Amino acid sequence: MSENNISNYIYQLDPAPAENNIQELIEKYFAEKEDKYIAWLLHCYENTINSDVLKFAKHYNSKNLFEDLKQAYVTGLLSAFKNYNPSFGVPFMAYSEKYVHHEMTECLRKETTGFSAKNYGEYAKLRKAMAIWNELDRLMSSDVIVEIASKIGESEDKTKQILISGITNMNRTDLFSDESEQAAPEIADSSSEPEKLFIRHERYSKLWEAYDNLEFTERIMLAQRYGFCPDCGSTFYMDYEDGIPKKKTFERMTYTDIATLHGFSSPDTAKHICEKALQKIKETMA
Repeated sequence: MSENNISNYIYQLDPAPAENNIQELIEKYFAEKEDKYIAWLLHCYENTINSDVLKFAKHYNSKNLFEDLKQAYVTGLLSAFKNYNPSFGVPFMAYSEKYVHHEMTECLRKETTGFSAKNYGEYAKLRKAMAIWNELDRLMSSDVIVEIASKIGESEDKTKQILISGITNMNRTDLFSDESEQAAPEIADSSSEPEKLFIRHERYSKLWEAYDNLEFTERIMLAQRYGFCPDCGSTFYMDYEDGIPKKKTFERMTYTDIATLHGFSSPDTAKHICEKALQKIKETMA
């Protein structure tokens, strides 16, 4: 698809509505509950939608999935509508960012891996396959696939799909432990005192909700300072050496490096922004 030939203007209306401020359209929708305002928003915002989707697709080398990603983007917008309230005091387009990004990421994952864990049983099988693959020096040879297939009870084609899915998603979760290896600290604690697991989960959810509510620059700079992915929170990523995926850790950046990267004249500016962002998170958590 050529960047200059994006023909996906599927939300254009004839006659076109008058130019409207996006936030005003949102507020009119919630005040009057008229679906026409959603149609008007998509009409007025479609150029930006196309631009955002194309940027995302280029970043992940997936321009061939433009149409699917655009549909996912709009699904994210509509999902955000269900939970948004103008009284939040947050512009809708800023509020919808995490919904949009989640839907596009899920679309990309499903389209590129060919395998989706629909339940815990399938996820456990994925973990087991990845644990065996790790023990076999992370090779993708036919012999390795045959051996893994026999141990997890799947066909060779399905096993290959499972491995590709695991390799693709290693930056999001640790898949190298099977059920027996993961049992120790967390399950022992949570099985005897389930309320602790609930409290830990609640704190974790609130922490990332507070992080998501930071300004974009604050989120990026905190991630750079403390060494994690600003999108998924992972502290490591996958790189390839001689065609073999390697797990690498995000390095923490100094305030000087962060200031240089963002064009600040002093590292004190970067430090101030990071400390202010941490304070916001602490206040939200409190």
